[in-house]
Amino acid sequence: EIAKQEILISRASRELERGREKKDIARIIGTQQALFTKAGVTLEGSPLDVIQQTAENLELDVLIGDINARIRESRLSSEVSQRRIAASAARSRGVSRAGATLLSTVAKTGKLFAPAPKKPAERPIVTV
Repeated sequence: EIAKQEILISRASRELERGREKKDIARIIGTQQALFTKAGVTLEGSPLDVIQQTAENLELDVLIGDINARIRESRLSSEVSQRRIAASAARSRGVSRAGATLLSTVAKTGKLFAPAPKKPAERPIVTV
């Protein structure tokens, strides 16, 4: 249950982070455009290429963040599966040990209340 919540939190966190990254992209591109314009440079040719390359690099960073988030989710999901397997094995061991203890206790109790074994009657020695 906790790991599932961690996965949901990780997803929500990534969405917030992604939103911030998208806003940062818009802000950075806007700043670049403003600086080029302020410098009297027209937004065509090399300046436009610079802005486009910046946007592509920033989008790539967003995609890398998405991939890293998926890797984290996959790792958490794997941990959930491993914990379930371990819990199932522990339950099985517990049941097995409880059964062994019960059988051992019954055997010991049975020995306490069982009648003492009879000695075989001695047979007389017959000589011919």
